[in-house]
Amino acid sequence: MVFGKPAVIVEGKFDFHPLEYFRRKFGKSDGYSIFPINGAGDAAPVISLLRGWGVDYMVLLDDDPAGNAAKRKYEKDLAVPSSRIMQIGEVSETLKGKSFEAVYNKLVDARAEDYTDKKIPNKRAYYDLFLDLTSKGEYDTKFGSTDQVVNKILDGIESRLIEISKGGEAL
Repeated sequence: MVFGKPAVIVEGKFDFHPLEYFRRKFGKSDGYSIFPINGAGDAAPVISLLRGWGVDYMVLLDDDPAGNAAKRKYEKDLAVPSSRIMQIGEVSETLKGKSFEAVYNKLVDARAEDYTDKKIPNKRAYYDLFLDLTSKGEYDTKFGSTDQVVNKILDGIESRLIEISKGGEAL
């Protein structure tokens, strides 16, 4: 996290590394920090710290049951305005009711298979793939529909942060 920049809180490292990879790949804004937590329901301490430090923030959640429950919790228990919470299903109909891993297509699966001994790649394999690609600076890989969907998510994050900064709403 960089002080002076808004923070985007994501559910964990399995979302963080792919988002960082695609943000760099697409040359998106570095005007915000992506901050991983330990699961959808664990953002309360981070939200409290960011509020205390006066740092603008938003929370990016999956559109699955855990993300839905976390959104309700943050709105009710922490009085987080709904404008500061974005679920991935808001930016793409194909992600309604799903977790972040739903963005991955067969092209990603094929590459992630190299990072697991299982038939179907898991979160860890995707994490390892995007961590490896980022560390090697390999941003020319084409992932088809995954590129398009993640680009929409990143555009949604940037749009939401602009709305939050213009709105002057309470942290």
